[in-house]
Amino acid sequence: MRFHIAPPRRDRQRTINLALTAILALTVSAQHGRLRAQTPHAGPSAKVSAKGTTTEGHLKQRITVVVDNLSDWIKAKPENDPKKLQLVLDGRFLKGVTADYLGENSSILKFDLTQNPDNRDAWTALLSKSRGATVPLSVALSDQPAFPSDATLKLIVFYPPSLTVGVILVLITLLIIFIVLAIKSDIIRDPGPEPEAGDRRYYSLARSQMAWWLFVVAAAYLYIYLVTGNYDTLTSSVLALIGISAATGLGSMAIDSSQNGATEDKRNSLAGEQLSVQTRIAQLQADIQANPPPANLDDLKKELADKQGRLLEMQAAIKSLPQPGKPKSQGFLRDILKDDSGVTFHRFQIAAWTVVLGVIFVRSVLQDLAMPEFNATLLGLMGISSGTYIGFKFPSATP
Repeated sequence: MRFHIAPPRRDRQRTINLALTAILALTVSAQHGRLRAQTPHAGPSAKVSAKGTTTEGHLKQRITVVVDNLSDWIKAKPENDPKKLQLVLDGRFLKGVTADYLGENSSILKFDLTQNPDNRDAWTALLSKSRGATVPLSVALSDQPAFPSDATLKLIVFYPPSLTVGVILVLITLLIIFIVLAIKSDIIRDPGPEPEAGDRRYYSLARSQMAWWLFVVAAAYLYIYLVTGNYDTLTSSVLALIGISAATGLGSMAIDSSQNGATEDKRNSLAGEQLSVQTRIAQLQADIQANPPPANLDDLKKELADKQGRLLEMQAAIKSLPQPGKPKSQGFLRDILKDDSGVTFHRFQIAAWTVVLGVIFVRSVLQDLAMPEFNATLLGLMGISSGTYIGFKFPSATP
């Protein structure tokens, strides 16, 4: 007779646990295998290579970018579209500058360095702060980090060099011609009769201001064009500044012409009256000395005294009028700051604000590669200064 001895309860539980563990491990392994079968291998990571990538570039140029393992990156995920890759310079995404992919299994991308409203700020930062510098180059999808890269791009700001040199020479030539004309001619001098031989007329503050803004705006416009290629860069603020300057010049010229004309009219009128009075005095003297004396001798004597008094008044009035050809120039700075009462605050004010706005203008162009936009308050202040200058010219005898 045989007896079957049952295993202890503890051993039986251990056996069950081992069996469950084995079943669970097999299940996980099978699931992992299925996942690996469903997910394609990513392969080596894509990287922008310095070898074969363009090393120098300028706006409107087509550059080449070589990306190692680009084909593997494309196959790794369905959303990896090489035509959606954007150029990244110095960490700045150039929106709209997307890749031209040459085809399957190619590692070459082509990019056109162009500006558009979406990337204008990025280009401005690159061109204004990285003049002629070498910056890191990479590519990326718009919502992902840039590819690893050891490539760089040297930005050529002024291109072509011959155009840049030509524009600079033209601008310098115009400036030299203007300076010579300003010294030798009356291009920025007040109108009126010429002073005595060897002397020159006053320099005009209003005309000098017009010349200042002409060259500041022209130089800024050409600089922006050379760097960015944009020629539609004038702003409403620039037009307002030029308009204020032109209005000041026109107003000053009108007042000067009016004053000169009024002075000459008054001089001619007094001269004509003086001749008439002198003629009448001579006639009265002849009548008074007649023999026999005229019956109205007392009346004639009284009229003679009145005419002689009037003659003295006219001679004093003619003497007090500004003499033709006066005053003469005392040097550029003194001329633009002085009127007949000396150096005046209203002239100093408009000259100071012109220089201050000019400095801000130039700094804004160099920093932002764009004409500045002054607010209405600042333009109003400039207009008030110009209006004050024009207003003070009315009672002034000096052009």
